[in-house]
Amino acid sequence: MENNSLPRISTENDKPCILIVDDLFGRSLQNETNQDRVNLCSHYDLEDVTDDQNWYADETDEEKTIAKAFFIRGQKPVRAAKGDIVKNDPEGTLDFIKNGWQVEETGERRPWALILLDLSFDTGMVTGESEKRKGKGMPEGCSGDIDPNRYFGIELLAGINKRFPELPVVILSSMSQEEIKEKYSEYGAFSFLKKFSDNGSKDLEHLLESNGLFPDKSGLIVGSSLKLLLALRVARKARQHNRNILIRGDRGTGKELLAEYLWKAKEDESRPWGTINCAELSPELYGSELFGYVKGAFTGAYKDTPGLIEKVKGGDLFLDEIGTLSYRGQQGLLRATYNKEIRRVGGERYIPVNVRFISATNEDIEGNAAIEVFRPDLLDRLRTGGTIVIPPLRERKEDIPALAEIFVRKAERETPSAIRREISGKTLDMLAAHSWPGNIRELENCISRAVNDYPKIEILQPVHIKTDIPAESRITISGADYPDINRSENLDMPTDRPDAGTVNFDLDSLLRYSQEYSFDGSDDQKGKYLEIRRACAEFIAQYLKAALEATKDRAKDDEIQLQPALKWMTGDKNCTTTDAQREFKRILKPLASSITDPVLKEAWERSNK
Repeated sequence: MENNSLPRISTENDKPCILIVDDLFGRSLQNETNQDRVNLCSHYDLEDVTDDQNWYADETDEEKTIAKAFFIRGQKPVRAAKGDIVKNDPEGTLDFIKNGWQVEETGERRPWALILLDLSFDTGMVTGESEKRKGKGMPEGCSGDIDPNRYFGIELLAGINKRFPELPVVILSSMSQEEIKEKYSEYGAFSFLKKFSDNGSKDLEHLLESNGLFPDKSGLIVGSSLKLLLALRVARKARQHNRNILIRGDRGTGKELLAEYLWKAKEDESRPWGTINCAELSPELYGSELFGYVKGAFTGAYKDTPGLIEKVKGGDLFLDEIGTLSYRGQQGLLRATYNKEIRRVGGERYIPVNVRFISATNEDIEGNAAIEVFRPDLLDRLRTGGTIVIPPLRERKEDIPALAEIFVRKAERETPSAIRREISGKTLDMLAAHSWPGNIRELENCISRAVNDYPKIEILQPVHIKTDIPAESRITISGADYPDINRSENLDMPTDRPDAGTVNFDLDSLLRYSQEYSFDGSDDQKGKYLEIRRACAEFIAQYLKAALEATKDRAKDDEIQLQPALKWMTGDKNCTTTDAQREFKRILKPLASSITDPVLKEAWERSNK
């Protein structure tokens, strides 16, 4: 588009910028104010940041405005005079939108938080009569301009939807909504806003909050990458209801911060807030911690004591690591999420609790629900208001400079004698090249260590940065990066186990030894969780294979049988074929990607039928 340059707007902690594509409001006038635009900005509390009227002393109260607005005509010439022929400019308009949405050379994004798009654009010759009726620089118009089947706005909408599918668009028009509602929804517009609507800025603010893409203005969650903005939009929509929310994301991505963002979005300082780590709730203690207890319910229960759910009624409770909650704990939580009521341990009456549960997990909770390791009915209740997925840091690397800046300043404040430093471009490049399996938490720890180790350096260089584990030594498990734990390519022949002749345990002795082994928190036990988890899974898989071998149908060419194998393993003669499929699927799922043994591979395939 001619005569328009992109707005200079920060992507962090600034008001969102709306791009308005409209022939009347977007036209530029020679040495004259576009009063139609001024009126629109006044009605919707917008600050005009278009560069074509810099000479005009805008009287807009910036404190009152809800957003910045950048206007383009969508036609050429942008500044038309009598005798000029005005034509629609689809390619120029889409190119301008692209340049503001993402600069391909650098990957830098500019904040089109939302597009307001007109439907009907007047074309043809600019005449004295047309300027008298419609305004300076406006053409006569053609019959096709007002034909709902030929609206230029719908053509642009289709182009935007095809080239920039994530970019939110709202139709801004005085034309009839009924005539085009099917088309504008088909091409991805979020809503329809009547020009100079009755509620003005409140209508626009609601649309912007619900559909716009812009960073967290409070600074609680840092970043302006597209995937993060999409997650924040889902979170802002959640402020409009009080239903339960599930947050998914790898370890260290900031799930607790997002939960706090959801809670604060209610903008009610009196709204209660509580948080608990479900991994710390044992099957014996979950009831008293979550639901409370009555006097005399157990030894040490000297008085009636409310649980955490009751303490935050009317507010939000954050259930961190919900995927680790015991099956018994899941069963107890179900009633609280379904009927919004709890009963204290040892009590008889039910207490109503209007609590929104915000849960978080880095586990494959849907997969666990599918094999009933996690209760499917509870999972459904925990996500009645939707699921928010926080992207890992490796998928939002454009946020690393802003995060690094914050972590450097924080580390300087917390490190005695540390001086202020700059971060070199080479250091930022190195940080962007790392895979960050520990995500934001790992980045913060890495930078904090660098500042602590080099408190007096003035420029943070790559030599000062030490990551925990080289990227090349990492593997991916369930969508997250972890250290390689020497997984075997064949479950029958693990590469890191001693020869069979050196093992003198029988099965009972081995089980008794494992129960007697004590985890004391020593350094040699640190970081062994994944290795232990896999060793246990392989151990059970070997037992499963032995059961399959022992129960093969010899009359059918040694065909494996799931149900007889499970009966052999459990001693339960009443287990069904469905029970066997579900149990084998649960056992083999953690190993599915590396099973090469033909017996176990066939068992896995059958359990998924």
